[in-house]
Amino acid sequence: AGIVDLLGGQNQERIAAQVAAMLETVRERGPDASGIWKTAGVTLGHRRLRVIDLSPEADQPMVSASGDEVLVYNGEIYNHHALRRELEQLGHRFRTRTDTEVLLCGYREWGDDLMRRLSGMFAFALFDRTAGRLLLARDRLGKKPLYTALTDGRFVFGSSVKCIVAGLDRTPEIDYQAIYEYLGLFSIPEDHCVYRGVAKLLPAHYAILDLRTGEFSSQRYWSPQLSPKIGWGEELLDRVETTLRDAVRRRLESDVPLAVFLSGGIDSSLITAMASAERPGVTTLSARFSQASHDEGTYAREV
Repeated sequence: AGIVDLLGGQNQERIAAQVAAMLETVRERGPDASGIWKTAGVTLGHRRLRVIDLSPEADQPMVSASGDEVLVYNGEIYNHHALRRELEQLGHRFRTRTDTEVLLCGYREWGDDLMRRLSGMFAFALFDRTAGRLLLARDRLGKKPLYTALTDGRFVFGSSVKCIVAGLDRTPEIDYQAIYEYLGLFSIPEDHCVYRGVAKLLPAHYAILDLRTGEFSSQRYWSPQLSPKIGWGEELLDRVETTLRDAVRRRLESDVPLAVFLSGGIDSSLITAMASAERPGVTTLSARFSQASHDEGTYAREV
């Protein structure tokens, strides 16, 4: 979460208090650590769920070795080990084992091209003090949310709508067109939001806020590439299985206990089986229902 004062002169202590209030709205998503970093015009906050590298040095907001970049980040970069090795060969040195620091060093090396190199789920904000700009980015399929609001000379961003509202001086008006879309589609499409003036950063996009001019712009960095259809057969089955096994393996890295949410359906059962092959005795969690037509507990127990 964070607030950028684009006009200058706003009460910095009040802004810091509002960022702290924003963090409270997402406490359950990051119960292990909390931090706020601030400088003239920019205040960044973060709540952390410690998964990789449990040391306090790995907490956020994380500042680069030079002090020129500051990052708040939610997610997991699945290819961070490969990126780390590449960056070390280019001369970068790391003080933590986190993928957070890989993002910081990757930005110093590749700039905005960093996003095209990432495999993972993420939403992050990186303040570049030298360039005077804030970079926001969201993963290719939008697994991690990122909301923004620009009003009254203040730019606010966060990982939930209630987080954004806590950072504004007044509650925004309801967007009834968005309500209409939700009732018809069971989702609010594009970058719209239930509140006027609050927007989603779209999946596979990054945005730049220029702190010197106040200009905000976004662009797409990735689009799916559709391959020619192949016939149903062993080749297709092998490709699907290989891809799924690799995807499961990448997601099992953790320095804390890890579990699979097992419903008993085909997809979670496959994931559980593949996770068990990588990590025998993996823990599973299942929800059961008293209504028989909704309950798959029997299947989950068999798996």
